[in-house]
Amino acid sequence: QAVLDALLRAGALPAPGSAAALPLQRLTVQGTEGRDGAAGLALLLHLRAAAGQSEGRLRRGWRQALRAVLPGLQTAFPELLACAVQFPARMGRGGPRRRGPTVEVLQGPARLIKRVQGRAYRVPHTAFFQVNLEQAGSLVGHVVEQVQAVCEADPAAAARPVFDLFGGVGLFAQPLAERGRRGGGVDSDREGLRAAEESARA
Repeated sequence: QAVLDALLRAGALPAPGSAAALPLQRLTVQGTEGRDGAAGLALLLHLRAAAGQSEGRLRRGWRQALRAVLPGLQTAFPELLACAVQFPARMGRGGPRRRGPTVEVLQGPARLIKRVQGRAYRVPHTAFFQVNLEQAGSLVGHVVEQVQAVCEADPAAAARPVFDLFGGVGLFAQPLAERGRRGGGVDSDREGLRAAEESARA
């Protein structure tokens, strides 16, 4: 609510009761870690363009508004470590999509840190990740246990690759690889896969 109030005061949102279309489609607040390992928050605003509004105008207006409100928000909420904006897909002449939405990080790191079972995952602002990190740890433990049990029971299975399908940033692939399992992650989210590679290298 504090974010919405600040944006309203900055003129980025239409006044309550206005007939103007709301440019903010969704607002996501998620946990991350700072460089010192302290818990923090990251803000992601999902925008939509009004009919006839140019992408350039949308970008300029929101960059300006967010740069105006971020200092006040950080004073009020010191745990706010990052802010990013997801702009809508660019439209070509006649309306067909030329590419998907783009993300611009206005403040903070390009990757958020999510820690599961002591392992730090680097996660893009828009990538899927389990919301409940404690339960994510239980999930990882269960999957690793099951794979290990199959490999111990069947030596032929141990030689086969293991694939983390819809693998995102490698929640399961990484701990399996650390235990000697050969395989990889598969996902349509290229940015998530790049982040998985970064986490694996680190």
